[in-house]
Amino acid sequence: VFENIPGAALDITRLRSPLNISDTKFSNVGTAIKLNKVYDFVTMSDLNIKAVEKGIHIIGRVIEDEHIISIEKSIISNVANGYGIFYENISFWYHLSLNRVYLTQVTVTNNKYGIELIYTDGNPSFKLDELEIVNSIIWNNEEWDFDNTDLDNIAITYSDFGITSSDSGNINTDPIFVNPEEGNYSLQWNSPCIDAGNPNSPLDPDGTIADIGAFPFLHYSGEVTGELADGSVILGEVLLSGDVWVPANASLTIAPNTNISFEQNASLDIQGTLTSDGTDGSISFDLNGSNILVSGEAEFVNTSFTGGTLKYEGDQSSGTVYSSSFTNATLVINEGAFATVRNTSFSGGDVGLMTSGISTSPEISNCTFSDLDIAIRANYHSSPVI
Repeated sequence: VFENIPGAALDITRLRSPLNISDTKFSNVGTAIKLNKVYDFVTMSDLNIKAVEKGIHIIGRVIEDEHIISIEKSIISNVANGYGIFYENISFWYHLSLNRVYLTQVTVTNNKYGIELIYTDGNPSFKLDELEIVNSIIWNNEEWDFDNTDLDNIAITYSDFGITSSDSGNINTDPIFVNPEEGNYSLQWNSPCIDAGNPNSPLDPDGTIADIGAFPFLHYSGEVTGELADGSVILGEVLLSGDVWVPANASLTIAPNTNISFEQNASLDIQGTLTSDGTDGSISFDLNGSNILVSGEAEFVNTSFTGGTLKYEGDQSSGTVYSSSFTNATLVINEGAFATVRNTSFSGGDVGLMTSGISTSPEISNCTFSDLDIAIRANYHSSPVI
């Protein structure tokens, strides 16, 4: 981590050996990375850059080799007074088209300027493709994403940027970030950048076509089992065929209009965070006698449960169940857990809602209970607030 540095955090001149920079965060620095004359390969990956003047500053000369500087899976944002990427002192007299600088799965957004190329002899009239960009988002930079005169010297494909382009796979549309105001530039489930990358690129970790941008949208449908990575999304028609779990410090989102069925003895274990918001299209869990266990945090909105158990359990367990329904299914809130249950219906089966444990006091309001043997069962000194 580099932070609160008024100049360049990394200032490298006349590089003559390979350089790798990865998994690094830059915050409130003048310039994150400055490369002045590059004579060997540079690989930059998994960077999170927030700077004042320049995110990445490249100064020629850069030796004649394709992809000599590679920037991958990185985000450059919030450069308030300058450029996401600034490449200057480029001479076009001594080389041909070589794509010296290569960007793949990079997001450059919310900066004063996006990407700028400066040539020593003026912008050439023939296409050099000095910079190659693929599977990247260059979007919503204040003044411009690219200087229009630079586009003739950039090979850009399968990318999303604010200029309409006829080149292969490019789009010009809102990428639909999760929360750009708060610096979250992950893709929402309905982003046009999902599965829109180069089909010949390596697949995303979920086995789908590469997404456009720094953060792949990990989405699962069909048959699902095993551990789900942080940021995963389940959508469509889904069958949990075995034990599925979200580890601590990871998050899972259930997209609207999703129906999840469980094979017998399958389970879903939420150790991290789950969001199931069916406001824009209802979500259903057909549990088939199985369980959802929440030891982390889970929020359910407009979600229906049939034939099984949703259980909050443990001191770190919490969440909300709102405008949802349980049919022949039971909501269990055990010792140490806290949950708020509102505007939810319970019908059919033995018990609608069960609480247990001396420190268990869930809040239950505006709920409906019908056709049950027992509506609410409070065990072992638990005290639901109804």
